[in-house]
Amino acid sequence: MAALFRNHGYLGGVLVLLLLMILGTTTAQGDGLVTVYEYPAFSSLRACAQICFAVTDGTARDLLGRRLGCSLSTIKSSILAVNNCYCRADLQTDAHDLLSSCVSRGCEFNENDILTAQMVYDGYCSSNGYSAGAPEPTPGAGGDGGQDDDADSNAAPGATRAAGGVAATGASWSAANAYAVRMMPVWPALLPIGLVS
Repeated sequence: MAALFRNHGYLGGVLVLLLLMILGTTTAQGDGLVTVYEYPAFSSLRACAQICFAVTDGTARDLLGRRLGCSLSTIKSSILAVNNCYCRADLQTDAHDLLSSCVSRGCEFNENDILTAQMVYDGYCSSNGYSAGAPEPTPGAGGDGGQDDDADSNAAPGATRAAGGVAATGASWSAANAYAVRMMPVWPALLPIGLVS
């Protein structure tokens, strides 16, 4: 054991580990610039959906952030919004609507592409410490959070719609729970048998 401490290789390994820990904390964006195009699930989107987020041809241009009205910063030829605007709770519904519209046009109205793009947005924001999903409807407010009445036709009596259209009962449903339900890996398994369109 004492030989390990005398070995410069061990010390070098410790220094590398410390450096990785420091770099790891700086790469967690939080309030930094939007890097959704580096988010792992982003690469699973078809090009017709990726273009709704950003153009990444050597530099990055944040199209969704611009459409949300976020101020843009230029860093190394990239034009990006900041996460604290891009992922703001009051702009998440707008982001979903913008993505739905853009992906619908670009990907020939493919519902799976729309849902996946919205899930990438939610996952990216969540990974940067922002709550996913729209604010909860106020219990007893008499509304369903802005969704049409037909969407609630299969809901249980007394249920409200949470973010993502999932029926929930009681006031304890949270946006985090709605996000977890939307991110369940069940729907991709249903695609080949045609249960999800």
